[in-house]
Amino acid sequence: MRAFAWRRFAALLCVVALVTGCALIRPGDDPIVVRTQDVISNSFDAWDSAMDVHAAASASESPAVYKAMEQLRTKFPASHRAVRDALKAYQAAKTKDPGALRLAVNGFLADVAALAPPGSKFAQTIGLIRAAFNGGA
Repeated sequence: MRAFAWRRFAALLCVVALVTGCALIRPGDDPIVVRTQDVISNSFDAWDSAMDVHAAASASESPAVYKAMEQLRTKFPASHRAVRDALKAYQAAKTKDPGALRLAVNGFLADVAALAPPGSKFAQTIGLIRAAFNGGA
């Protein structure tokens, strides 16, 4: 079960790497909105997969990894909600200033990466998502 969960997570990592830089931005779309929506979607998928692995393997995790995963489990939802709220505020604003939204997204990704066990597949995935966001926004 544990090996299957890690393979599933590794497959997600590959998909995220391929997809995050390839968001379809149609004429009239705001690129920062499209990239932020990608961050919201891909980060949730990565978190969900990491939580599946954690649930399947928590009994065999080291105390440090277990603690990091539990912090990620409890703190990610509020951070994720905050970046979704920042996107809604940007979309509702009459004057579009992408700087504040960019700051919110990068802050979210930095916070989430800091919660992840260092060097973990989740941390690597978040790094890829952040690189795609900054390279494409």
